[in-house]
Amino acid sequence: MKQTEMLVRDLEISDTTLRDTIYRIHLRYARSRQESFTRTEAVERMNRLLSELKLILTPQQFERLMSIPRQQGARVHRAERDSLDQDATSPTP
Repeated sequence: MKQTEMLVRDLEISDTTLRDTIYRIHLRYARSRQESFTRTEAVERMNRLLSELKLILTPQQFERLMSIPRQQGARVHRAERDSLDQDATSPTP
């Protein structure tokens, strides 16, 4: 559910049918994640997930998806970096 919420927010998806479809895809892959343990299986699963999302997202949405850092830590780091960049461009009193 959390993956879907973040993706919907990051890609600004308002279509409820598309949101439900993305949720079902994420749920299916979450269940398969419980059954696989190797790095190879994880990479293959991620590639299949991205292939499915590419079919239902617009090209612009998919491009944005691919530009989002994969790990939550990277996402937090990006937000901190963006905040610092904004501070650097703001005029100082």
